[in-house]
Amino acid sequence: MKDKREHRPNGLLKPDPTTFDPNIYLEYKLTDHIFVPNRYLDFATQEKVRHDLTCLGLNFEPIIDIRKEYLGPYLTDIEYEAQTTDQVRVKLIQFYTAFEMAVPQIQ
Repeated sequence: MKDKREHRPNGLLKPDPTTFDPNIYLEYKLTDHIFVPNRYLDFATQEKVRHDLTCLGLNFEPIIDIRKEYLGPYLTDIEYEAQTTDQVRVKLIQFYTAFEMAVPQIQ
């Protein structure tokens, strides 16, 4: 029997505090539409972030597919200047963090 405590997040990715900045802990790999630990974190913290990503399901395959399908057209519009980043921001109803981390990679 597996211990359920193994599958509890560490809490590093908890956005509750107003000072929370996902850029401290995460990077967004746009080519794969997945979150990865920030490469500048020490190894132990990267492992905690990896654990949290798994526990929270942020890189669960169906979520990746939905995120990619949802954000793809918006990111393409920004890349080809059909819409501004601000125009897209007001239309978003999900995947805000992925969007904010992806935009600098296409501009």
